[in-house]
Amino acid sequence: MLLHLPRKLTHPALKVGDLAQKEWPKNITSSHCKTAYPGRPLIQYVLMLDAGSMGSRIHAYKFNYCNATPELEDEAAFGHVEPGLSSYGNDPEAAAQSLDKLLEISLKAVPQYLHSSTPIAVKATAGLRLLGDEKSNKILEAVRQRLESQYPFPIIKEQGVAVMDGAEEGKALAALHLAI
Repeated sequence: MLLHLPRKLTHPALKVGDLAQKEWPKNITSSHCKTAYPGRPLIQYVLMLDAGSMGSRIHAYKFNYCNATPELEDEAAFGHVEPGLSSYGNDPEAAAQSLDKLLEISLKAVPQYLHSSTPIAVKATAGLRLLGDEKSNKILEAVRQRLESQYPFPIIKEQGVAVMDGAEEGKALAALHLAI
């Protein structure tokens, strides 16, 4: 799956300069530079939860702001659980809870100082599309509610918890195969 980053990696409620204005913790560093580009935080994390039909995966990406635009520094963490969300078609709450292990990995990978400014996106694929709109929407809403009530990571505003349409999923797969 391709990682489509929002134009600004920080949460809309948090101004980019807010983190840059605070005294930066000495334990949150970049391997590419010592100081951030003016007005930017040194490090920004982004979480991508890929909710596939066979299982779900979390990718915790670490970016640096050594320059004006973010640069991918590392995949800070990865985790996988089975089965996929579509296996919980009749139990949306269990579907949402099935992601807890992945979110715990994220809580450990992202420094606590950055939790509230680390956006997360949840992208589901064909498995949820096959369940039909009613069941898939209930699962997505349960996932959204669990994220908002149990975890500090802000959800990306537009399509932050959503099913990718077939064309979007196809483009992501094609790009992945070209990269291999």
